[in-house]
Amino acid sequence: MNWQSVINQAATGNPEPPFKVERIKTEWAALLTPEAYRVTRNQGTEMAFSGAYCSAHQPGLYACVGCGQVLFDSRRKYESETGWPSFDEPAEPESLAYFADPAKPKERVEVCCNTCDAHLGHVFPDGPKSTTGLRFCINSAALLLLPERPLEQFNLQIDQMLQGERRAAPYTLLFVFRMDCPGCFLYGLNEAAAVHIAFDPGELEVLGLCTEFGAFDPEIHQKLADFLKNGQMAQAVEDAFEAHGAKPDVVMPGFPVGLDRISTPEDFLHGDTLQWFYSLNPNYPLLSAEDIQNIVRQANLHYRQLPMVAHTFSLNFMRGTPAFVLLNARGEKIADWLGFMGGTALVHQIQLLLKNMR
Repeated sequence: MNWQSVINQAATGNPEPPFKVERIKTEWAALLTPEAYRVTRNQGTEMAFSGAYCSAHQPGLYACVGCGQVLFDSRRKYESETGWPSFDEPAEPESLAYFADPAKPKERVEVCCNTCDAHLGHVFPDGPKSTTGLRFCINSAALLLLPERPLEQFNLQIDQMLQGERRAAPYTLLFVFRMDCPGCFLYGLNEAAAVHIAFDPGELEVLGLCTEFGAFDPEIHQKLADFLKNGQMAQAVEDAFEAHGAKPDVVMPGFPVGLDRISTPEDFLHGDTLQWFYSLNPNYPLLSAEDIQNIVRQANLHYRQLPMVAHTFSLNFMRGTPAFVLLNARGEKIADWLGFMGGTALVHQIQLLLKNMR
């Protein structure tokens, strides 16, 4: 494939895909996050260097976030320094559709998913001359990475179960939350409970995880126990609801919740962990050595002041809680999410991941 073949296809028409996925706008809006909908259905463009996959190097296949059609292979991804994920060719020629861009007909061509018509980005003729000469400039919000293998072993050690019993299941979804985080209860609890829809009966265990540094703090332990057993919320959460004129609507979680003990910040806050955490959130830049030192220093301050903070990837001085981590039966991390995606959108993305794994 080269630039001339792209121009020719945009002018003469695209090949018929093996199958089509068609939905009305309201259906797409329900399945996608607001940003993914804006990009894929309204031809939006995410801010440069803001996408989750801009600097990603994990091996795997990049699929369409709308329909799961495989679009690009990570082996053809390269660093273009333009601010968006860049590839030099598609995984399969028929997976993409090309449309002439009236604004810049000789400089770029619009690229769409040939299966569901999602807008992905553009292709330019300024890619690596050693390969195809093409630069497929694609929005991260339009993509979903299907990992080639589980990303890493997740070290999960539950010190104490406070509600329910763990059971063996092929998949585990960790819902990591803070007792004083309104968002965890407003959004995260319902989102975690909704994920069962993506799995066959008995295939998934959802496990709530409230974590602490060092020794358990009796007050936090009691607050969590009160919430689980009596439906009470931490005072900070109740205050946050009341400040917005809303009455706390506490629903007992329908899944086990445990307490996990983690060590002091110096023992786990290192460059790789922080870069991994920051790579999950498209609003976070890559970190310098000085940035890492400052974050560890700030974590130590919180550790001395507050007995309980959120987990490694969701500390209370970082935005992004609640957090979700999907594990397989061996405890290997398959995928992770930060913040509120919306129950339906989260289920949709998990179903696309599972379809690839099965």
